[in-house]
Amino acid sequence: MIYYGIVNSIKKNHCGVYGTDSKEVKLDIIKKYGYSGLVLSPPYLLLFELAKTALFKPKLKIYKLSEPKESERNQIIFSNSWITDSYDITHLKEVFHGLFDDKLLKANAFANIMKSDGGSKLIIIERDSIPPHLKHYGGESASFSTGIYGTHPKNNDILIPLNNSSELIKSMILEETISAYEALGAKKIIISDITSVDGKGGGNHKGIKAEVNGESKKSELRKKKFGKGVFDPERALKDKFFIHDIPAIRTTLESRIHGNQTEEYFEESISLNVGLDVSVLSTFEGNLNFNYNRVWSFDVEFYDKTEMLSHTS
Repeated sequence: MIYYGIVNSIKKNHCGVYGTDSKEVKLDIIKKYGYSGLVLSPPYLLLFELAKTALFKPKLKIYKLSEPKESERNQIIFSNSWITDSYDITHLKEVFHGLFDDKLLKANAFANIMKSDGGSKLIIIERDSIPPHLKHYGGESASFSTGIYGTHPKNNDILIPLNNSSELIKSMILEETISAYEALGAKKIIISDITSVDGKGGGNHKGIKAEVNGESKKSELRKKKFGKGVFDPERALKDKFFIHDIPAIRTTLESRIHGNQTEEYFEESISLNVGLDVSVLSTFEGNLNFNYNRVWSFDVEFYDKTEMLSHTS
């Protein structure tokens, strides 16, 4: 996966490709522990190599390996394929332009990004030099803030900030569902989180009412009511990324488009990481114990299609 670090400005001498270099490490071992003058027979040479590796394993450092290509002249590029054994970035504070300043364990946060999905890439770019094909998740009128972004799991040209990503993805799924149902003639929509929890009690979080009975928690996420509108299947399906992967929602859409279903209640498993690396999301959201696998209930009532106008009328 490709991650993007968006900053206000980049020092030109920092631009380039960064990694570790094993050849330089071997030369450093020779200089530091010197054995080039020794003449050893093969068995003893092998033992010496094993001992040297075990006792004198050097601490690798990440540094600039090469100057950028013309197409990458305003970028700082890190790829896991160019890094060996070390993710220490304390000596690269200026190169990262503050992207990890709020992380106590900066090397761990950087390593989580680099190692995600079997090996990823981090590209640091200036906010005013973002390639035109990369779009903000909020649409054309939205503007990028500084920070680290991951690519949208359904569209590599859309960027999503890692901070607060689960809340953002949750809102995207909710708004896609509501938009689709409304375009198909919804009268009432209630969507709740009923993920099981331990303990008893109740409370409020960010304006969401929560009721807890035993091990069942119900948080009302959205409640909508609509007057009669226009039945418009094309608008219902346009620009929808997530809901086509949720079986029960997909079935409801098909039942409305090709039939005249007027009511539905169902419960469905919802993944708030939607394929993104949980270790990365947890690091940047600051909540290592968050459960990204939720169970939501959907209660929707539709107007009879015969009472509605068609968008083709």
